[in-house]
Amino acid sequence: TPTATPPSGGWVTIASEDFEGLFPQSGWEAADYDPSAGEYYWGQRSCRPHAGANSGWSVGGGSDGLALLCSLPYPNNAFSWLVYGPFSLADASAAEVQFEYWNNSELLYDVLFWGASLDNNDFYGYQVSGPNRGWRSETFDLANVQQLGDLRGQPAVWIGFVFASDESIALTEGAYLDDIVLRKRVGSAAPAGQSSTPACADLDEASPRAGEGAALLRSCGHFSLRQAPPASQ
Repeated sequence: TPTATPPSGGWVTIASEDFEGLFPQSGWEAADYDPSAGEYYWGQRSCRPHAGANSGWSVGGGSDGLALLCSLPYPNNAFSWLVYGPFSLADASAAEVQFEYWNNSELLYDVLFWGASLDNNDFYGYQVSGPNRGWRSETFDLANVQQLGDLRGQPAVWIGFVFASDESIALTEGAYLDDIVLRKRVGSAAPAGQSSTPACADLDEASPRAGEGAALLRSCGHFSLRQAPPASQ
């Protein structure tokens, strides 16, 4: 939810979602853009909260998702979206999305994606796939977005989260989100394209973190709102 005045340090919360009250809140849209295999989209559920009583389950909403019991496999051919926007970064000197995520999906083929868009259609960012490694914290820097570059100074921006699965091998649960905070630091507007973007090859977490087994695989991603991913996505 927007804050009227900047807090200490100049950060302004543009939107937040902890899945504890009304969902989706104003400005957010949860939808299934490929309901051919049933209607499943992000839903407020108590299956696996990070904090509080609820979190967002990637396939826990929609007419079919609401009937899905906790800990069951996610459906094949899921294409579940959660989008917020548009919002302005015209006056931002910094901008980011902080969130918690939990993922358990078929390695390489079923992914949790987060990204940003300038047209509410093509979203660019990052995705993870692979076995459950517990809840993880993430900060998505909107001044350094793959393909789009620096979004500071842009008057209309969208952020999106996607869970997408292919036609076979569904694991249990899929993905969850919690404690999403979209914020900007208010200051002199920075021109778009000021920062360079990281190379996709540098983002693979091919090695597990200390004390962990098999790792989640992290890579760059691109999803289009109006087009379901190919079977090999």
